[in-house]
Amino acid sequence: MPGAQEEDQTAHEGHSERKILQTEVSAVRTEEAPFHAGEVCVGALRRIYDRRGRGNAENAVKKAIAQLGDHEQKDPVSRAFVADSVLGVVVRWLTLHFVLVTLLTSVAQSEAAAGALSREGNGLSAADVGVLNGFQRPGEGKAYEGLTAEGRDFLVRALLLIYWDTFMPAHLRGCCGPKSRDGQAAFLDGRSAEDESRRALAEAIVDAQRQMCTDQLLAGQPLWVRSSLPEWLVSKWESEYGTETAEMVAMASCQRGTTTLRVNSLKTTREAFLASLRERNVNASPTKTSPYGVTLEARRPRGVSLRELGGWHSGDFELQDEGSQLIACACRQLDGPQAATSPLIIDLCAGRGGKTLALAAMYPSGRIYAYDTDHTRLDDIEWRLPRSHASSCVSVVRDGQQLAALKGKADIVLVDAPCSSLGALRRHPGLRWQLNQTETTLPALQTAILLGARDYVRPGGLLVYATCALSRHENDHVAAVMDRQSGFAPCPCPLLTSAINAGELCGEVGRSGHCTLFPSGGGGTDGFFVARWTREDTGVAEM
Repeated sequence: MPGAQEEDQTAHEGHSERKILQTEVSAVRTEEAPFHAGEVCVGALRRIYDRRGRGNAENAVKKAIAQLGDHEQKDPVSRAFVADSVLGVVVRWLTLHFVLVTLLTSVAQSEAAAGALSREGNGLSAADVGVLNGFQRPGEGKAYEGLTAEGRDFLVRALLLIYWDTFMPAHLRGCCGPKSRDGQAAFLDGRSAEDESRRALAEAIVDAQRQMCTDQLLAGQPLWVRSSLPEWLVSKWESEYGTETAEMVAMASCQRGTTTLRVNSLKTTREAFLASLRERNVNASPTKTSPYGVTLEARRPRGVSLRELGGWHSGDFELQDEGSQLIACACRQLDGPQAATSPLIIDLCAGRGGKTLALAAMYPSGRIYAYDTDHTRLDDIEWRLPRSHASSCVSVVRDGQQLAALKGKADIVLVDAPCSSLGALRRHPGLRWQLNQTETTLPALQTAILLGARDYVRPGGLLVYATCALSRHENDHVAAVMDRQSGFAPCPCPLLTSAINAGELCGEVGRSGHCTLFPSGGGGTDGFFVARWTREDTGVAEM
């Protein structure tokens, strides 16, 4: 299960934000030149979907970029074109497939072009045409698996053409990709110029696409088609959060999230960091609610990293969604006689350490213990600590006995529980096709972890439960079990509740003050859930 999505944003290698913002393409590809970047995209998508849609999309992008020519690899726009094309098609696979089926129907109904679908030698078998027109849901894998090798090649090329024409960012669409009718048909054909066997079909589809208003076509379709999400997931959100919220969340989940950084207060201040960005001609602004966040105003192209931006190697900042930062902020205790100035904190599901490092910056004089049952993920924390200057206050715990020695001593315990990551779909392009409607074990696991965490909280201490899921069963229902435990009282987070009630954050304040954050099309945070309790007594009651 994906987690700690803020670290996954660093997966794409590339150039600095400054270079991206200042880059101008020095040469425009001609239609006659081999469209190498497009063929690289085809190969990457074939590798992903030959594995039933479960191939790692980010790794496929890395391999695809490595296959570009020397000139293209040095060109950040070419790299961004490949990354955006591959990940964009993965995200919008279902929507693009629907558009393709509509195009094929249009071709079949056209007297001038109808023969192209049935013409002998067009490269598609009768079974291919049947599968494509059957519009099987790609989340089930049937549409792709039922095609021949020729049919799969055709499908991937067609979806790429539709994506480039409809959804690709304008600054990339104008610099790369085939533009003329003949260039588009040649790419869709995918064969040598001497082989005209599939050209008639390719030309018919390109002509149909040029006459179609895709936006108008999609406007009247169900939400699951427009958002390219499994139908059961959209129905789940509509049932749990209402039609309006489901619409907002679903459409935001197929858009790119904002690029948000967390300034490391152990190294610098947010004001100083913003000034350094302005010196590099990078436009950025403070996050609305997190006191540590900075949002880049220009969306960086996919495939481009910020690792070369000044301050990365010295640990001045981390990539971290504002919602993830706010989970760390929710671990701040209320002022009072029982609040510790140098708290003992346990990050019980630390993962790769994004929130551990945020807590270290908040409490440099405290003692933070990072634990995770997956010890391989803890390796990432250990190499990140020196760069973040947090080694002095963070200990990585791998031994269960060492963890058990902390029972009843922690001022703050954070349970950032393993979850379905439904609130972070826009950070994980391929995740939507790996979701399992019948997965029912997560709430039981989350509840067990949360109830077990009670033992580590001292009297007067704070217990925080968080997920990046948007699911009542993983969030509200789990928190409700904790609400019923004697000796622990719900403790709403003032920072979150006030920001949501003021409209500063997109979310809802639910029972007992527990908070849900929703992704929205205007940017904002990913989807998160946060609940808090304080321990009132000296013992932990049985269920």
